[in-house]
Amino acid sequence: MIKDTRAVEPLILASGDSNGIVRGYAAIALVNIGRPAVEPLILALRNNDSDVQNYVVYALEKINDTQSLEPLILALKDNDSNFRYGAAEALGLIKDTRAVEPLILALKDNDSNIRKYAAEALGVIKDNRAVEPLILAIQDSDMYVQISAADALVMINSSIIEKTEV
Repeated sequence: MIKDTRAVEPLILASGDSNGIVRGYAAIALVNIGRPAVEPLILALRNNDSDVQNYVVYALEKINDTQSLEPLILALKDNDSNFRYGAAEALGLIKDTRAVEPLILALKDNDSNIRKYAAEALGVIKDNRAVEPLILAIQDSDMYVQISAADALVMINSSIIEKTEV
């Protein structure tokens, strides 16, 4: 596995390759480099190529560094729904409570997939501020959003129960 940071820039370029296998291996290699790759990956979020953006979000999600929090929050407002979905998922995995309010706003996104992944992310973060918006999301027109919101509420509730039992 490549751990040399000199490989970061070429790997980011490879994440835009026309071959999906090359893109996938580039993303995996960036994940293996880890934290030293975070800053260049954050800069690569500005790339106009949606493949590059999506693989960069994947790498940031797997590296799980709070440095990527603000850029991922900004990505929730992007025009590309795949990019927004990836950002919502990554924010949940980072588990930083600073993402709660932006994810609550994402529960109102026009794209039901974004709403679904925002609900899931809120469940993973387990912040009480999300309870009321998730209760409202149970009434969403999309069944998968409803299920994700209900699951998120269960996760938050179990977190509350664990805290009171300690």
